[in-house]
Amino acid sequence: MDPEASNVQARRETGGVGDIEGWVLQANTSFRVSFDEAIGNEGLGRIVACLRSNNISLQELRLFSSGITAGPELEMLAAWLATNLALTLLDIGQNAIGNSGLRALLAGLLTNTTLTTLNLVSTGITAGPELEMLAAWLASNPVLTELVLGWNGIGNRGLEILVTGLRTNTTLDSLGLCGTDITDGPELEMLAALLATNSTLTDLW
Repeated sequence: MDPEASNVQARRETGGVGDIEGWVLQANTSFRVSFDEAIGNEGLGRIVACLRSNNISLQELRLFSSGITAGPELEMLAAWLATNLALTLLDIGQNAIGNSGLRALLAGLLTNTTLTTLNLVSTGITAGPELEMLAAWLASNPVLTELVLGWNGIGNRGLEILVTGLRTNTTLDSLGLCGTDITDGPELEMLAALLATNSTLTDLW
């Protein structure tokens, strides 16, 4: 059966936040905000509250380009992630959460044991303590297989930080670094050395 017909995915189709709880309740395993639908932090807060109060076991939460920024609502999402036992994909790409938003998310992801795909493309992340936290999380994470960091200005310093964490990671097989301001230098040599001995990471783009 067509997954669309079986309501595997619920989408937002109207402007603003509208009856967002109704759309969440229609979701079965996946909830996706329509592309460029600016639900903002208010919408995110309502989504998380609905997920928690109704004990909905989503496997995929797609919030790409939804007007979300760092704030209490993102912390609510992180708290939900901390104890969630079903979600395998989180797409929060093209939301200006920045380094503080990454820090908030990681607070929840530290104890999450199910997430396999994390999309952070174009979220305003740079090289700094928060990226070091991400690298430390990667170093011991037993489940994540895909991480997308493209179009974040992490530069060569950020690459060095990531490689440090990836040295002991044994699950990541796909890493997106397109458009991250990485240039030729010793950090690329570090990455090459990592790839030479890493049998898991096979998709670097």
